Order: sequence, then structure tokens, then C-alpha cells
Amino acid sequence: LGGKMGDGKENGEIGLWFKFLHPYVVGALEAMDYTTAIFLSERLYYHYKAENNQYSELSRLLLATCYSRSGKANWVYALLKPHCPGNELPQTAFLFAQACFQLTK
Repeated sequence: LGGKMGDGKENGEIGLWFKFLHPYVVGALEAMDYTTAIFLSERLYYHYKAENNQYSELSRLLLATCYSRSGKANWVYALLKPHCPGNELPQTAFLFAQACFQLTK
């Protein structure tokens, strides 16, 4: 499928990284360990960034959520600005609007 060996994209395992790391990101968010949550969600985002599928959207939403909960409205804005308005998830549009409100944009 065009992926490199061991990147989780061969044999139909496109969402393997997301399915593995998502629970750890959620757990870190629940424990208010924002540094770990951001680190893991950034790995997911950059892994799926070039793809245009559900995992690229979900990883962008997860990273924006981590930035938002850690009080980084400017990072949320910078991450989501190129994708809004568009075919984003409603939760993504909400986070973008919330960041715009906090930054008075």
C-alpha cells in the first residue's frame, strides 16, 4: 500500500497506530498529564498528517484537544486554521471557534 516496512500501513493495518496510542492519550488527558498527551498525540498527528482519511481527522482533533486542555489556544488556532472551514468534524469546528474566541479573532 505504499508504506514503509513497519510503519503500520501494510496489510490493511492503516489505523494500527491510532488504535494503539489513542487509549494512552485519553488516559494522560484524564490524569491531566498534558505533556505526555501532547507528545503522543503529536506522534499520531504527524504519522497520519499526509493521509486524507478518518485517522488524519481524528488525530488532528485529538491533538487540538490536548492543546486546548493545556491552555494553548494559539496552538489550536495554528493547527486548525488551514482546515477550517471545511469538511472537519463538528468537534474540530467547536475547538477552532473556542480558540478564536479566546484569542479574540
